Amino acid sequence: MTSEQSNQEVQGLLSPYIRNQRLRQVASLIGENDVVLDLACGGGYLGKFLPEQTEYFGVDRIPFGSRGCAETKDAAHFLTVDLLDDDAPRQISEWLPKPPTCITMIAFLEHITEPAAFVETFSKLLASGGRIIGTTPHPVGRKLHDFLSKIRICSPDGADEHEEFLGKSALNQISASSELKMSDYKRFLFGLNQLFVYTADHEPVLA
Repeated sequence: MTSEQSNQEVQGLLSPYIRNQRLRQVASLIGENDVVLDLACGGGYLGKFLPEQTEYFGVDRIPFGSRGCAETKDAAHFLTVDLLDDDAPRQISEWLPKPPTCITMIAFLEHITEPAAFVETFSKLLASGGRIIGTTPHPVGRKLHDFLSKIRICSPDGADEHEEFLGKSALNQISASSELKMSDYKRFLFGLNQLFVYTADHEPVLA
């Protein structure tokens, strides 16, 4: 895997712009008192958009320092773990200093085969009343995205790794199966992308 392939955030002419639009949407819902766990964080770009006092922690399978960008925090704020590893939730729970009030899943659910199981598993890390905030492309844009990826306007590696594009109904089903409430939803980037918020009312199970 090359460094370009490993960092899809900067692969493709429009990728940085689209990434930043996603991050702004997510960051607008996060406050300075939040403890943020950013899953599949890439280079940790989300941290640049958050209030200065927000506690930010990022997890990715790509080792810290080899993500092709300048991270916003030091290495202590990043953990290298394959999120699809069965032991990943335990490792993350033991690494975090406190349960997160917010878990972000930005442009990630479309890359995994069992998104509902993934959300249910990681929701157990949340503090009571915590939220999962994420983005995922809308199914209406699948053919356009695939075409733009072929001509390297969007990330070719990202397109190759896509599983299923999830619409609002599918996102609702994921929250219901995880005993979460989808408390917010909207489309952005001309309707081609979606922002969703799931809220939990349980105490952290894996703390």
